[in-house]
This record gives sequence, C-alpha cells and structure tokens, in this order.
Amino acid sequence: MKNLKIITTLIPLGLLLFVLTNCGRNYSRTIDRAYGLVDTDPDSALALLSGISNERLGHETARYALVYTIAQDKSGWDVDDDSLLHVAYAYYGDKPDDSLYAKCQYYMGNLLAELI
Repeated sequence: MKNLKIITTLIPLGLLLFVLTNCGRNYSRTIDRAYGLVDTDPDSALALLSGISNERLGHETARYALVYTIAQDKSGWDVDDDSLLHVAYAYYGDKPDDSLYAKCQYYMGNLLAELI
C-alpha cells in the first residue's frame, strides 16, 4: 500500500519534470532557428521569436534580445528602442570571448550613433 502511494506520487512528479525540461530546450531551439534565419529570412525569424516568451534569465534572454534586434534591423525596422538590446549588452558586455559579443557591440554602437 505504501509503495503504491509512493509510485503514484513519483509518476506525476517525473512527468512534470520532463515537461519543464523540454520547454527550456524548445525555447533554445527556437532562438537557434531564428538566428539561422536572420540573414536569409528575417521576417520569419521575427515570427518565430514573437511566438515565444522572452521572460527568461541570463544567457537565453540575452540571445533572444540580440537575435530579435538583428532580425528587426534586417527586416528594415527602425531599431530605436534600446530596452531590448540593453539586456543583451548588459549580458555580453563582459564576455568578449562569446561569439555574439561583437554583434552586440555593433548593434549597440549603431543605436547610439542614431541617437546622437
């Protein structure tokens, strides 16, 4: 009887853990796909990114913010709102070895140049 109670508690907990871990991977994969499309089809990249929440922490939020900014720029949008890019800039600012560091610096420089 006790074993049955333990099993019926662990199964739903295991399923919940499985679902939560897969949600994070899908988020990361969506950003990866959008980044792959940003040069060839920036409108599709924006559509992909618009379909997910940007309320993550750390690396994923910074990647989302930067890829979204790049896609806006490549789509011809006027990127004059620095609030999203500032998230990426704050994260990548002290990570010069990261592959996205230079792109972040480039886009922040362009934004600052437009404001002057």
